[in-house]
Amino acid sequence: MNPAVCLTLLPICLCAVGGCQVIEAQVSPPAAPERLPEAPSLLLPQRLDHRLPPPRAPQSLPEWAAAVPRVSITYHVKQRSQSLKRISVTRSAKRVLVRTPEEEWFFEQNAADPRRADGQRIIHHRKLILGYSEADLVDAGLGRDWAHLVTLGVGTETLLRMRSVGFAQVNGIQCEAFVASDPTLTLQEVCWNHRGRYPVRLRVGSGDDSQTHIAVEVSENIDEAQTAPPRTRYPDYTLIDLADWREESPSH
Repeated sequence: MNPAVCLTLLPICLCAVGGCQVIEAQVSPPAAPERLPEAPSLLLPQRLDHRLPPPRAPQSLPEWAAAVPRVSITYHVKQRSQSLKRISVTRSAKRVLVRTPEEEWFFEQNAADPRRADGQRIIHHRKLILGYSEADLVDAGLGRDWAHLVTLGVGTETLLRMRSVGFAQVNGIQCEAFVASDPTLTLQEVCWNHRGRYPVRLRVGSGDDSQTHIAVEVSENIDEAQTAPPRTRYPDYTLIDLADWREESPSH
């Protein structure tokens, strides 16, 4: 999806005919379906090295994934010295909710195959809930694996590919700092809380385009109602699969 939105204005045509000025009536073009803005990067992509193809099958579910600690985290996102936004994450045993003021991403462990995850995107200004299939999640770069999504894209395999530079404290939270040895990888730095299994600080990208996420509020006491399915929390919203939405909105 292209995040750019094009607006075409049809001006009033003025022409002179036989010395008389003729003003043609303004003709409005047919209304085109509104484009859906591209999803912001709320989670790390499954392919930290973009040169690698997407995995063909979900990863085996690690033992720790059966008992992921419940946690609520607010991240402050910065680019250089500019504050961009805040992202809140609420994680229960089998669900993850990632929220910004504009929208939410809801992920749930697949009941039939616990290795997999199901996803929905909630766009508030449209009162719309989009259902993402496994293929849609892969295309969006989020991946299909529950173990990947439940750790916000930072898991054991990711850390094994990085270099530890010691322990640190970020806003009073202890974490182990890791750096990437390859400057082309998406994830360049992460400070990882092993007990809670979540990133306390991370930096994605490099140079002026890099963004830093810092946990500013963390609580292990969460309201389970916050991670209820979107259809329950927003009963007046339209629920539609992403593929069906694309068919109805071909210009997106």
